[in-house]
Amino acid sequence: MRPGRKEKALLSTPLSSTAPKREEENLRRFATVVRDSNDAITIQDFEGRITAWNRGAELLYGYSEVEALAMNIERLTAPSKVDEQRDFVRRLVAGEAITSFETRRVTKDGRILDVWMTVTKLVDKAGKPIGIASTERDTTALKRETDQYRRLFESAKDGILIVDAETGAIADVNPFLVELLGFSPEEFLGKKVWDLGFLGDIVANEANFAELQQKEYIRYEDMPLETADGRRIEVEFISNVYLVNRRKVVQCSIRDITERKRTEEVLRETNEYLDNLFNHANVPIIVWDPQFKILRFNQAFESLTGRTAAEVLGQSLEILFPPDLKASSMAQAQNALAGERWDTREIAVQHRDGLVRAVVWNSATLFAPDGKTALAVIAQGFDMTDRRQVEEEKDRVSEELARSNKDLEQFAYVASHDLQEPLRMVSSYVQLLAQRYEGQLDDKAQKYIAYAVDGAVRMQRLIEDLLVYSRVGTRGGPLGVVDSRSALASAIQNLAKAIEESAAVITQGELPLVRADAPQLTQVFQNLLSNAIKFHGEAPPRVHISAEDKGREWVFSVKDDGIGIDPQYKDRVFVIFQRLHTRQEYPGTGIGLAVCKKIVERHGGRMWFESEPGKGSTFFFSVLK
Repeated sequence: MRPGRKEKALLSTPLSSTAPKREEENLRRFATVVRDSNDAITIQDFEGRITAWNRGAELLYGYSEVEALAMNIERLTAPSKVDEQRDFVRRLVAGEAITSFETRRVTKDGRILDVWMTVTKLVDKAGKPIGIASTERDTTALKRETDQYRRLFESAKDGILIVDAETGAIADVNPFLVELLGFSPEEFLGKKVWDLGFLGDIVANEANFAELQQKEYIRYEDMPLETADGRRIEVEFISNVYLVNRRKVVQCSIRDITERKRTEEVLRETNEYLDNLFNHANVPIIVWDPQFKILRFNQAFESLTGRTAAEVLGQSLEILFPPDLKASSMAQAQNALAGERWDTREIAVQHRDGLVRAVVWNSATLFAPDGKTALAVIAQGFDMTDRRQVEEEKDRVSEELARSNKDLEQFAYVASHDLQEPLRMVSSYVQLLAQRYEGQLDDKAQKYIAYAVDGAVRMQRLIEDLLVYSRVGTRGGPLGVVDSRSALASAIQNLAKAIEESAAVITQGELPLVRADAPQLTQVFQNLLSNAIKFHGEAPPRVHISAEDKGREWVFSVKDDGIGIDPQYKDRVFVIFQRLHTRQEYPGTGIGLAVCKKIVERHGGRMWFESEPGKGSTFFFSVLK
C-alpha cells in the first residue's frame, strides 16, 4: 500500500528539527506495521472520503488501495446503515466520546458483513479534528454464532441462568426456567444469585458463591427447588465458567429430574420385586453368559441341586450335569446361546448327593440391541423326578388294575354262565320232586321244597344280573350320535306292562342328541323308570324326564314323587347288590343303580341323586357332548 498525501501527514507526523531521530524511526516503523497489518485499518475525513487503506482492508472488502482512495465510505456502507453512519460522524465531530461503533459493510462482490469498528478521532497540530481512523473487524460469523446461541438459549428444554461471575448478578434467564419455576423474568434479572431463595443452601450466600467463582465446573446431582406455587421439585444443577467479551460469566443449567427420580424409584422397586420374584420363585431359574458362567441361581435351584448360589455363581454351567451327560447337555446350552428356544426340553441335573434329577426346561436368549450378539440365556426348570416316579407307579397300578378288572370280568362272566346250568338243574329237579310227591308229603316238606325252588330262582336272577353288570364294559357297543328321545321311548315300551299296572304317568321335556351307546342309554332310562314305578307312594307314580345343557355335557334328570331315600343311605345306593328294603316289601336284586352308574361312567359322565323321604327323588346323570 502506498499512503496518500493526507495519510502521510496523519501517519507520519512531521518532527521538529530538534526531535530525536530515534522517535522518527519509531513512527516510520509504526506506519509500516499499520500498512501491512491483517486487521482492516481505514482513515476517512469528515466528508466520508477515504484517505488511507491498508492491506487488511483490501482483504476484508475486496477493493484495492487505488479503488478505495477514489471512494466515499458510504459506498461501503449497507443502505440500511447510511443514516446511522452519518449520525455517528456528526456525534464524533460534536465532541462525543465514541470508541467503538457497529455497522454493516458491503464488499466488492456484494456480500453484507457485520463489522465492529474501534475508532480514533484524528486532529492536527492545532488540535482541530481532521478525520477518523478505524480498525474494522468482521463479526458476521460471531454474530451468526451469537444468534444461533440465542435461539438455543430461548428454545432449550433445560433452565439456564447467566450470572456475572464477579458480581453474582443475574444477566439473563431463559423461558424454560421461567416456566419451570413460575417466577417472572423480572424476579430474576439484576438479582444476586444468592438472593434467589428457591436455590436452597447450595448458593444461598456470598461465601458459597465465592467458592463457585473459583471452580470452572460444579455439578449437583439431586438439588431440591421450590416453585412459585410451593411445589417441590428435584433438579440437576450444573455451572460452567465462560469468558465473554473478556468478562467471566457463569452459566447455570438447571434440569428438572423429578420425573426421572420417580422413574428411578419405580425401577428400583421393580428391580427389587423382580429380584424377590426371581429368588423366591417356586420353580428353578438360572442365567448364564456366553462363556457358560452362571450369573443367577435362585433358591429353588439351590433346593434342586443341593448347591448354594455362592458355590455356583461364576462357575461353569457344566458342574450341574451328570458326568456322562455333560457333553450333550453343554451342546444344548450352546444351541440356546445361538438363539434356539427350549420348550419343555428334558436335560438331567445332578444333585450334590449324586441323585440324577429329571428336569424339563424352558429357555429364552437375551440379545444385544443389534439382535445378533447373545448376552445371556435365562432358563426355567421343572423337576419331573417325583412326578415321573408317581406316573410310573400310576402306570404300573393302572396296568395291574386293568389286568385285574379283565380277570374279574372274565371270572364274573364264566362264573355266572357256568353257574346257571347247575342252578337250572337244581330248580328243575326240585320242581319235579314237588310234582311227583304232591299230596304225599306233609306241609313242612312242601315248605322246604318251596324254599329250595325260591332260592334257586333268586340265585339265577342274581347270576343273570351279575352277568349284565360284568358286560357293561366288555360287551358295550361303540359310541355314536344317539337321539335320547328314542332311547327313552324304547325304555318306556319295555316297561309298558309295569306302567299300565301301576297307572304311572311319564312326561318328558326337550331331549337332545348325545354321543352314547344306544342300548346302554336305554338301559339307564329303563332302570331309573323301573325304580320310580316300583318305589311309588299311595298315589299312582308320576315321573318326569328332562335334560339341561351345561356346556361340555348334557345333564339328564329323572324326577319322581315316590317314597324317597333317606340321606343316610347315599353311600349304599349305587353299590352292587345293596338293598334298602326287604324282598317282601320290594322285589329285586339291588343291582339296577350300580349298572346305571357303571354305564354312565363308561360314557365319561357322573351320576348322583337328590331326595327327601316321602317327597320323591331325582336322579341325575351326565353325558359328554
